[in-house]
Amino acid sequence: MNKLLVAALLSCVAYGGCTGTETGNPVAELQIAYDARSSNADAIRIRDDGAPLRLDDIWLRLGEFSFGSTEAECSDDDLRAVMRPGIGVGNHGGDEPLVQDLSVPSDSYCEVLFDYASQPNPDEPADLPDELNGSAVFLTGELRDGTPVRLLLPSASGVRFAPSDRRFADGLQTLIIAFDVAAWFDGIDIESASREGNEVLISERSNPALLQAFQANLARGTELYRDEDANNRVSGGDTRIAVGSTR
Repeated sequence: MNKLLVAALLSCVAYGGCTGTETGNPVAELQIAYDARSSNADAIRIRDDGAPLRLDDIWLRLGEFSFGSTEAECSDDDLRAVMRPGIGVGNHGGDEPLVQDLSVPSDSYCEVLFDYASQPNPDEPADLPDELNGSAVFLTGELRDGTPVRLLLPSASGVRFAPSDRRFADGLQTLIIAFDVAAWFDGIDIESASREGNEVLISERSNPALLQAFQANLARGTELYRDEDANNRVSGGDTRIAVGSTR
């Protein structure tokens, strides 16, 4: 299974004290917000007209997290994996970011990974779009001329976050995983895509080259931020910790 690493250096000092587990080991509480955004409003917007592509629904099925910790230097051979469940399936195109709370051991972390999942789990709501059956990513939207757009990605590689110096240098209480939809569609001329009926469908059988380009952009269009103002959205004062890469 591919894993996306979401990483942070956690310390009792940074959190103003640590709570303990039933075995007495200190833990740190994390809040992770998931913020879908566009870094290029001239190319693509979320639920707003005025660009060649408007996205309305951003359905993602997110799997497990793996936090890579170590007591030594950050090398792949020394990392211990701390596994935590992901937020699961959700529409990230809404008015408010989705938020998840996690507890992890208070430790020094070098990298963070997370997976995309394609198959539903028993805890998912029953009223999800049919297109999510067997899909990791499902997007809906509209071109500037009113043509409906759907994108279905059956599977996606995991995403890895790691700072350039291979260690997260500051304590983190609130993180943002930012999905930059403009980066996802970078280099994709969606207005010239072939139509299927009255819509643009991007899938394995329709416009497959565009789907491959989208999939290649997915990890690098995902970023990890420290939410300095704790508003769950990327803003000017937030610190970008790492850009995603394919696991």
